[in-house]
Amino acid sequence: MLSTGLILAKDHPDGWRIAGTGAVFNRRHTYVTAAHCVPDGADVAIVPAVAPEHSKVLQAQTVVRHPESDYAVVTLDEAQVADAPGLALYVAPTGGLIDGGDFVGHGYPVEGAENPVARTFKGHFMRYFGYEPPGGGPGYFAAEMSIPAPPGFSGGPLAYAARPGELIAVVTTNVDSEIILDRFEEVERDGSRHAERVTRVISYGIAAMVDREWLIEQAPPSE
Repeated sequence: MLSTGLILAKDHPDGWRIAGTGAVFNRRHTYVTAAHCVPDGADVAIVPAVAPEHSKVLQAQTVVRHPESDYAVVTLDEAQVADAPGLALYVAPTGGLIDGGDFVGHGYPVEGAENPVARTFKGHFMRYFGYEPPGGGPGYFAAEMSIPAPPGFSGGPLAYAARPGELIAVVTTNVDSEIILDRFEEVERDGSRHAERVTRVISYGIAAMVDREWLIEQAPPSE
């Protein structure tokens, strides 16, 4: 959890709003988050997950979005985090994909009137596939999670449980799947048929799989 931070955005005159979660990557002053959490034209800031007395809003210097996927690298002024205690780092993945791999992630789902709560999430990847956003836009290589992604968890880091310090994916959205629980037909007296069914909607989280080389290019490890 100490490798994460709260992502804030300001794209209207009402001030900062909670936009999602980010993770410290390779260097203390660079964070990875979902690109849609840091929209083009918005001011971006981060509240690092450190001791409460040291927590503060740190405005971003640069935001670089991946050209083909839904994640981005946010860079802070290095001097702003020089004295931040307990700050941990994610690093680039060193191994390949694991079919059905167990993951662990951290994020700040929002409850009520923008009250973020730090939580740890666990599950497994059900499949890897080319995700196509339903509203259009470019598709990207993604993983389908066995758990839903609540609001505020977007941008959250995911790592394989076997390699918990290696950033493998970034939470981006949800997909809904309608499951038919029961169905029946009734024949009316006039001979017409009336069909009904009982369904349940299940949500699965979607995470963008990271591009190791691109991430290292944007945020090389500290020497």
